[in-house]
Formats: sequence, C-alpha cells, structure tokens
Amino acid sequence: MNPVRWDALLALANVQRGRLSQIAERVHPYTLPRIEATPEQLDAAEARIGQPLDPLYRELLCYGNGWPLLIWDADMLGTDDLGQGPRWAHGHALLEPLLRQRRHQRAARPPQGAPHPGLSARQRRHGATRTGPPPAAATR
Repeated sequence: MNPVRWDALLALANVQRGRLSQIAERVHPYTLPRIEATPEQLDAAEARIGQPLDPLYRELLCYGNGWPLLIWDADMLGTDDLGQGPRWAHGHALLEPLLRQRRHQRAARPPQGAPHPGLSARQRRHGATRTGPPPAAATR
C-alpha cells in the first residue's frame, strides 16, 4: 500500500477551499489547517479519549492539527478538541443517533453460532448456523 501524502492532500484541500471562498466568502470563509501536532499533544489527546488514535488520523494530525470550517460548517478536530470542548460535544451529538442504531442492531442480532431464524427445521437439526454450513460430520 502506498503511503498517504498528507502534505499533498492538505495542499489540494487548501486550493479547493480558496476557490470556494472566492465564489461565496460568507458561506465558505477561507480557513487554514492548524500547524502540526506535537507528540505531547497526540499523547494527551489519546489519554483524554482513553484509546489510541487511528494510525492514519494520528499521522494526519502530524501535518495539520485540525482545520476549522474545513467543509461547510464542519471542523476537522485537532488534538485540543479530542475528548473535550464544544467541537467534541457537537460531533457526539451528530453521531449519537447512528451509534444508538448500531448498538440496537448488535443487541438484536442472534449470538454467534446460534441458529438463524431463517433456517429450516431440517437445517437446524443438522447443525447449520447463521455463520455457515453445518459441520462436516452432520451432513449426508
């Protein structure tokens, strides 16, 4: 896999941002990414959220530590935003319905290896599960 060229991607995003700003400054004000995150900022953010950052996102933050109003009214969160503050809270408010739906779907899913409700009685008798065919010993 080719490494991500974050510097080139951020430069291209900056050019596009400038074009949008020229067309409609009030809708797309010209903003720039913040300077790169330090190792101390990255470590502090991970400590606040209680888990390691996604490796690609961590790498991106080393090139631009967040970008206010990157697209429309959405910000790319920087290390100071992760796990605290109004941008973090706004992101959680936007994502909460999706996260709630996924938790509900997981809770409604039959346990791994349980018979799938769509299986016939014969399939269940011979050991078929929702995860695959019956074991070889049970087939005829």
